[in-house]
Amino acid sequence: MLRHAIPPAARFSQIPNEILRHPHLNADAVRLLAWQLSLPDGVDEPLSRTAGRAGLGKLAFLRAKGQLKAAGYVHEWREQVERGRWRTRQLVSNVPLSPAEAALVRSPEAGTVRPGEATPADPATDGTPTDHAPGSTPGLPLPADPPLTNSTPAPAGTVPPTPAPPGGVPPGAVPPTADLPAAGGPMVRSVGRHPRKTSGGNPSHPPAPPEARRAVEDLTSLDPRLRMAPRAMFPELAGLAARWLAAGHSAESLRSAVARSLPARGEPVHHPGGLLRYILREVPPPSGPATPPPPVVATMRECTGARHVQPMLFRPLADEELCGPCRTEHPAPPARSLGATLARTALRTATGT
Repeated sequence: MLRHAIPPAARFSQIPNEILRHPHLNADAVRLLAWQLSLPDGVDEPLSRTAGRAGLGKLAFLRAKGQLKAAGYVHEWREQVERGRWRTRQLVSNVPLSPAEAALVRSPEAGTVRPGEATPADPATDGTPTDHAPGSTPGLPLPADPPLTNSTPAPAGTVPPTPAPPGGVPPGAVPPTADLPAAGGPMVRSVGRHPRKTSGGNPSHPPAPPEARRAVEDLTSLDPRLRMAPRAMFPELAGLAARWLAAGHSAESLRSAVARSLPARGEPVHHPGGLLRYILREVPPPSGPATPPPPVVATMRECTGARHVQPMLFRPLADEELCGPCRTEHPAPPARSLGATLARTALRTATGT
């Protein structure tokens, strides 16, 4: 995989990787949040208007906003204003906030602290003041810029920082006082924070074994309608396929189960990835090996006729004891004559003659 990326010199936004790789935010939710975070300061644009500008439909917008609210990036409040009217206030954050933290951002006067003071609303605060960029929303920390090294080119127009002398205050700088916070220091209680370590993968879908990944890739060749399954769903589908393989199913039985569950030929499949996920979600118990038919020799019988020099096996139709040639050579007497013979024998026995 080759990547070519040029750092923009202007008109760009800093979006945390936790948002771009969030396991519970779809593409519409990420686009909606990134669009809101890229708006200039002072722009009051509701989420619905941003969704319209981003080309999101009503259902897609509602689904994206629900995911952002569940993840803590969006908060809403209903409040009554003058003349009995109601309005909705929305808060968008680049870090997930709890309801209590969002309430502090909404009403900063609820509690202010000195820069660098630990707050009970953020248990992870270790007493180190969090710097904020000028013009940013108070209370929302921004990720620190990476240090400039010899291998990292500085952006155009950047003046290298002057190293601080051993005394701790650079020449020409105004030392901070207890009443005047440092430039860019937080004026209100800081809420929310970025994770200290960026996850290298998607934690919701651990890597599946290679056999499961190959089985999922083979499913796309099962039917032309499955070729449009999004590649982003393959890790999830591979995890479901791994459950089938762990239960004792083979890759061929998995293909057969998917083939049996597909719609009839000619019917469209609008969401092939969702269809595969629905089919693979339930893992049936594996069917045992088919019982082999009994061997042919087990159904055969040895002929009791005297014309055979060695044992002769034949397949009886009922309970006969002679093979076909022996029955032809020594046919059984007709049922009528046999009955007459038995009657005469019984009569002779009764009369004593």
